[in-house]
Amino acid sequence: MLNVANVVVSSSSGYVYVNWVDFSANPQKLYLARSQYAGSLSGTWTPDSSGPTGYFFVNTGDYMNGNLRGMTVPMMRHNWPAGKLSLVWHEKEASGSHLADVYYAAYTTSGWQSKVKISNESPNCGSSHTDQFMPALDHDSNGDVLVTYYDRQNNCSNSEYRLYFTKITSSGSQLQAPTDASGSTSSTAVPWCDNQCTYVGDYIKVWGDAGSPITRHSASTVRFSGGYMDIEYTQIQ
Repeated sequence: MLNVANVVVSSSSGYVYVNWVDFSANPQKLYLARSQYAGSLSGTWTPDSSGPTGYFFVNTGDYMNGNLRGMTVPMMRHNWPAGKLSLVWHEKEASGSHLADVYYAAYTTSGWQSKVKISNESPNCGSSHTDQFMPALDHDSNGDVLVTYYDRQNNCSNSEYRLYFTKITSSGSQLQAPTDASGSTSSTAVPWCDNQCTYVGDYIKVWGDAGSPITRHSASTVRFSGGYMDIEYTQIQ
């Protein structure tokens, strides 16, 4: 089973890139393909099969704690200042686990850089791990990357989640540790798919403006009231 997730166009070269997940591989794998010609979809596309591997959440029956639906959906940006494609996603801590962590990797003309785990766990929870999932990303004029994602580390029972962010270089080195950016805490989730699983949505986004310093704007689903989803808007500098 394949999950096509991203299409981006290089603003510098005009090449078109497509990224997807091969859920049928074991462990699962990220793939990438580039158009043969700049500014055109014609020609032969050759997939790069050397991408990062991991244990991904593969379908709507593959839950996190609380029957939370969280299929692995990579997000990709053309990081033009760094000359790279930057990608983030969440995956399982291990085969058979249902705990999620957030990872980053980059692709250049020389190939893939090794994936890096960019989320963390709260020391307040001791040996108990919690979920970090559904990341989004944007870059600044230096090529540094801001990643936002949902995080349950404020709740050691691993049910409620908040919006977190971290800042990294284009190679994945951390510039700012994971930080709570949310003004509210969610409930576990809302009923979905005939009450057999729960769903928070894949729709977390982050983008920058032209200000100085640049302000990052994030829209995310982080709380629920009266059985309905609320969207929280957050500014991050």
